[in-house]
Amino acid sequence: MNENCAVEPANPLNLRRSTRPENAAQSISRRQVLAALACAGGALLTTSVGTPRALAAEGVALVSDGRAAAVVVLARSRAAQVTAAAQLLVDTVQRATGVVLTVTTEDSISPTESELNRIYVDTRGAWSAQGLDDMISGLDRDGFVLAPGDRSLTVIGNSAWGSQFGAIEMCRRFGAVWLMPDDVGAYVPSATALYAPAQMVQGTPTFRSRALSPLFNAGHTDTLTDPDPLKQWAAHQRMHWRIEFHHNLWRLFPVEKYGDPALPTYRPDFYPIHDGQTYIPPTGTTIQWQPRFSAPGIAAAAAAEILAYLAPRPHLESYSLGVNDSGGFSEDEVDLAKLNSMGYADASEPYYRFVNEVAEIVAAQRPEIKLGLLAYTNVSDPPTFPLHANVVPFLTRDRYGWVDPAIEAEDKRATLAWKALATEVGWYDYRYGAPYAVPRVDSVVVGRAMAWAATAGVTHHYAELYPNWGEGPKPWVLSELTWDPHQDVRALEDRWYDLAVGSAATPAIRSYYRLWESFWRERVPQTTWFRTPRMYYYFADQAYLQVVTEEDIATSRNLLDKAARLAGQPEQAARVEVLRRQFEFYESSARSYPRMVDEPAGTRDALQLIRSIESSLDRNVDLATRRTTLLSEFNASPVMRHSIDLERWYAIGWSGWNVYAIWALASFLKGNQESEMVRRRLATLAGEPGRIGAFARHALAVSDDRIVTRLENAGFESGGLEPWVIDNEWKTADQARVVTEANSTHLRLPAGFQGTIHQEVAASPGVFHLTAQIRAADTAQAGGYYLVAQAQALDADGSMIRQFWSPWAAVADAQAWSAVTVADLLPDATTSVRIALNAQVRAPVMIDTVVLTQLSG
Repeated sequence: MNENCAVEPANPLNLRRSTRPENAAQSISRRQVLAALACAGGALLTTSVGTPRALAAEGVALVSDGRAAAVVVLARSRAAQVTAAAQLLVDTVQRATGVVLTVTTEDSISPTESELNRIYVDTRGAWSAQGLDDMISGLDRDGFVLAPGDRSLTVIGNSAWGSQFGAIEMCRRFGAVWLMPDDVGAYVPSATALYAPAQMVQGTPTFRSRALSPLFNAGHTDTLTDPDPLKQWAAHQRMHWRIEFHHNLWRLFPVEKYGDPALPTYRPDFYPIHDGQTYIPPTGTTIQWQPRFSAPGIAAAAAAEILAYLAPRPHLESYSLGVNDSGGFSEDEVDLAKLNSMGYADASEPYYRFVNEVAEIVAAQRPEIKLGLLAYTNVSDPPTFPLHANVVPFLTRDRYGWVDPAIEAEDKRATLAWKALATEVGWYDYRYGAPYAVPRVDSVVVGRAMAWAATAGVTHHYAELYPNWGEGPKPWVLSELTWDPHQDVRALEDRWYDLAVGSAATPAIRSYYRLWESFWRERVPQTTWFRTPRMYYYFADQAYLQVVTEEDIATSRNLLDKAARLAGQPEQAARVEVLRRQFEFYESSARSYPRMVDEPAGTRDALQLIRSIESSLDRNVDLATRRTTLLSEFNASPVMRHSIDLERWYAIGWSGWNVYAIWALASFLKGNQESEMVRRRLATLAGEPGRIGAFARHALAVSDDRIVTRLENAGFESGGLEPWVIDNEWKTADQARVVTEANSTHLRLPAGFQGTIHQEVAASPGVFHLTAQIRAADTAQAGGYYLVAQAQALDADGSMIRQFWSPWAAVADAQAWSAVTVADLLPDATTSVRIALNAQVRAPVMIDTVVLTQLSG
């Protein structure tokens, strides 16, 4: 915040209720108010200004002595969202006091109502047009004023949105806080009297466009009355998506218009060159292709499509020029020899040149229209020239990565580089909650990033949230920071704890979330899961569970149980129960997750591993089943429901069996002369019924090589690729090929390869073990290579039943091979399995000996 500002921002949450407000401060000019607002950015200002008539020494009452003291007055002609905002104000007053205020219009006020104070919403009331216009003209479209008058208060913004946010500010001043969605999340303290502020209040957001997905509707219109409680919560938290930027180029070049040779509009040169030929995508294809940005007339055609779309929609203020998803750039427009900062073949120059040309044409007719886009994958880096003033790039990165100083420094450098070329810049973040198997608590580091972004001039914020309300204050804190990122994150968290569960339970809940904050800040950054060079941390890869300990889970359970005992009020107990129920999912996930197991170092370690399996196998299988059951149960409640369900959407899960332990013990039995005691113990267990007997029999079978291998050409010994299929999602100058070194064949992936190597083979239900070997091709370029093994179980119809992922493997050595492994149980309906190696490499790597093993018989 600028230290030269004359007026400090007030804390909108630290306000008195049920008592009369403080006396008005000394009057200041409207010019001073506007100057102070400009200094404060997104903060709220509480000031005293002269009104058309004498200003009362205290704010007008809405409720006094348990009775209505005001009516809410609206314009006869008004936006629907203004009506909804006024109703929210009325509902909040009723929840606080039990009193229902009347909503009316100026010309419908009854004689009885004329004796009451008036709360004008989105209408000037006692203020002259000039007086209010002076105060709101300098505000953002989402800004508002609460302007006291004689026996009145005017709540008005620079648009219907601003008036809505002004009404929400009134609710907040009565103590209303929406901690989470639905009734369980609403906190409104009881009162016998409520007063409007006696001083002028002005508010405007720091980030002008604010959105958390998927908490919005298709048209990005107001969601105060949406039937989905999550979208209502987003409206209460003042979300407003104003800049379009998502994947959208496919809309501008419909194949039905430009790809049909029978039409006069046929322009095949608008489509990309793939594999040396023009690629016209099938109708309806929205991914894996981009327009050919250098085609003559393509910018004019795009601009014409945009202007035609905007013509009947004068209310819109933006349009998206975001690239299509999943690559597919024209081969003649990608610098295949140059990898950008995200590791993708660079396509920024032709794309942003096209963007500027489109912006110039659109601005000539609609100068107010912003053209948003994603600085994403191949176009992550800025071009060498400035962008048109109406172009708004959104910079994509998971800012949790700021726990690493090197990532923080790189993100700052990239943001400032974009700021030097663009008039406006947005941040696109990945704040995922629901897909994670333990609470991903990172509000402090993300809050620090957002505060820096605001200071650096970032003007818009979007985050993929997909919340799990078991993460407690995280969604609420994030939403508060989108309005004012300079708030103290710890103070916000403490306020959430106190209101959500009560002061007695707060220490336990705070300790619970601090435990997981420490986990993500200290332990996870040391894992390969964190070190993979991606824009976001892939939630389908849940290898971070490798470093969760039994102590983490036991301590968490004890803290939540303690909070449940200490929560005083029924609504506080209900919120603790939300957290405890979600923890059941976290606990089931962490305890049942199959951790990698190294070969035991000796007999003692091997016997200890067997004892560990004996004590945990049944429990883990039951917990793996329980986590799936919980996800189904959660669907009945909007607060409990996971907005991304990995089990249902991606078929990602695990059985609870630790098949890694089977292979570790088998390896020990094969290679250790002192293994007889271990073998005898397994033989004894093999005679027992149930899962532990099956586990022991499996370990003995693998040790005796009673196994079958499923893949063909597993070591590329044929000298060719078949039956392997290579999908290099991002074209590179070099291609994947089989090479021979020292009489041994390997698959060589070129620098910049980002794609898959896959093969489908027959398989049977039950235990499987997949492993592949990888190393750098060149010692001088070792490091920065990542590969994950994936097994997709398919049924007789070829439909995927379940898929399993290995942890990402990082390669830092050209001399030694590293193994990437995944092992589990294929489901009962499995008839085949698709094996895929997903790779992202910055320099050439070698792959060898891809082995899929199952038990024979």
